[in-house]
Amino acid sequence: MRHRPPAVPLLVLITAAFCLIWCSRTASAFSLLPQAQSLQRSACSSIGTRGGHGAILRAKKSSASDDDKTATYLIHSHHLLDHKPDNLVLSGRKFKLKGIAVLGRPGVALCVGTPSNADKFLGKLRKAMPQKKFVSSRLEVEEELPFDGFERGTMAELREAMTRSGNEDRFLSLVGVDSGQGRGAGVQGSSEGDTVGKKKSREKKGRKRK
Repeated sequence: MRHRPPAVPLLVLITAAFCLIWCSRTASAFSLLPQAQSLQRSACSSIGTRGGHGAILRAKKSSASDDDKTATYLIHSHHLLDHKPDNLVLSGRKFKLKGIAVLGRPGVALCVGTPSNADKFLGKLRKAMPQKKFVSSRLEVEEELPFDGFERGTMAELREAMTRSGNEDRFLSLVGVDSGQGRGAGVQGSSEGDTVGKKKSREKKGRKRK
């Protein structure tokens, strides 16, 4: 008589089957984990990149808006006379600036425009006249100057404009007058127009004497 092996209980078979199914699903989940992590990293990277580009665009927009703002600049040299290349100081209109320029001693340009255009204008003057020491400064103004274009003016007109903007002391210092003397102080500087007018006046007096 043969010896029969003991029968495997049905419950044990079912348990083993469930264990096999669970193990296979767990292994599949672990195999997909690196892909999920990779997708998560790429998504974060994409969000970070978009944020970085947005910050760069905002910075560029901010710098561009700052550059578009107009300001008032005073550019001057010891003397600028009515001949080339000194009279390049009258060409502010070509650089999209508004204001006035005065030929004489000192030679001065009062400009209203963007910082980039003012820098280009100053660079042109310095390149054309490297022997002259051009000084440029940005003025704080109490009132915007309503220039229609860029014209040649006189010292009197320059003083009026700078006084109107709240910078009369700067004007007096520029022409060599102590600001403590006040509004009644005389002006030592003279424009080319003032000089020509004085010469004509002297010539008329001389003719009358003859």
